[in-house]
Amino acid sequence: MSKKQRVKGKGADIFFSEEQEKTEKNEELVTKATFYFTQSQLDALEKTVFLLSQEHRIKSNKSEIMRIACEEITSDFLKNRKNSKLYERLASL
Repeated sequence: MSKKQRVKGKGADIFFSEEQEKTEKNEELVTKATFYFTQSQLDALEKTVFLLSQEHRIKSNKSEIMRIACEEITSDFLKNRKNSKLYERLASL
């Protein structure tokens, strides 16, 4: 039977600390976050990872693709505001 891990003196840090890890392709830290997606969005994401690997020999993962997508859409919005794809999609809801 294994010993219990001691948490004395760690307080709320145990529950509220952010998980971080380094990405595989660079040294920048990434923070874990949770977002909600439809099943069809997740299926398309899985298919994208698969096709990049099989057809183009590009190794990737869902997290990396979503980070790239987030960078692209936020950069486009900050540069183009009302002419951005993000604005167009959200304004049409």
